Amino acid sequence: MRVLPMLALLLTACTGSESDKAPDADGDGTPDAEDCAPDDPAIHPGAAETCNDVDNDCDGEVDNAPIDGTTFYGDADGDGFYGDADTVSACALPDGYATAADDCDDTDPAVHPGVDETCNDVDEARPSARGPR
Repeated sequence: MRVLPMLALLLTACTGSESDKAPDADGDGTPDAEDCAPDDPAIHPGAAETCNDVDNDCDGEVDNAPIDGTTFYGDADGDGFYGDADTVSACALPDGYATAADDCDDTDPAVHPGVDETCNDVDEARPSARGPR
């Protein structure tokens, strides 16, 4: 019967053979031509970035926005105290950030530890007891 060979030929044409697929030496699902580390299955576009001095996700940056990073706190209101309004996840302490938040309101430069209290129903000098949101 000629129908079976013809059917097999059509199925091969529709699905392609293994030799028609782009090579992926490490088996991570990314073709070698698009993979910045074609021999390492842990490194490919879309991989999670971790603190390991390696560009895991092939974006040209090392350890950016790592899933295992530490949260650091910035000074969003410019009063010299750090709060939870500006945070970044990083492997090491970035310039302009601190390891702890000490500003109870990092959206208002008039409210921070050590400022003189006024009668305005606001606790300007209250140290922050809350963590990151």
